[in-house]
Amino acid sequence: MAFEKWQKVEREAGSAENLKNTLRRLFLMFIDSQEKDVARGQIAEATFVAKRSQVINGILPYIALKKLRNLARVNSNRDFREYPAFRRDQGKNPSTINNEVITLREAFRWMRREELVDYDVPFVETYTINQRKRDERNSPIPVDDFVLIKEWLDVYMGQDIKTRWGNKHKPHFSKREKSARKLFRHYCLHEDCFACRPLAGLDFLKMNHGKRPQVSDGQGWQTCI
Repeated sequence: MAFEKWQKVEREAGSAENLKNTLRRLFLMFIDSQEKDVARGQIAEATFVAKRSQVINGILPYIALKKLRNLARVNSNRDFREYPAFRRDQGKNPSTINNEVITLREAFRWMRREELVDYDVPFVETYTINQRKRDERNSPIPVDDFVLIKEWLDVYMGQDIKTRWGNKHKPHFSKREKSARKLFRHYCLHEDCFACRPLAGLDFLKMNHGKRPQVSDGQGWQTCI
């Protein structure tokens, strides 16, 4: 979907009706210049892909909404003041919006440097990110909890399974099933190591293999991971 969008805007950028510079066209030219920087090794391809996505999915729709076409009538500070609220209404988180504002300002600096515009880089207020609260919401998992989760997953790898008649027997997994369980175990341990509690995965264990392990929430013990 994103690639099709990019193909569309590339066709528009090269069409005859867009020979006259518009603000939209200048942003497309900025993306082209960034792509050339990738070829020269000046920026990473992942950085370029992120900026291209920010322009196509955030900045260009805002320009269309505000009808910012005529360069002579653009007031950079006034016209982009509402950009953060526009993206917030679309459900984007503050960190994403702040990164888009950085790209927006970088694009205008490039336009000034290339003498495509003569007005200032817009001042757009960004969101203040409370790093302490972010750390509290994503606090590290205690060592005891990690050991308990690992033991639970080890049991999952070799647990008795029920036949359709309710009789238990030792597991005899197919290669596919064994690989799937190993992958699931690796996923859970990986997420735990990065303090991202794999809720969906452990809910799966609870649904299919009984109760989830009890782990600490930092204030007391509860059956919630």
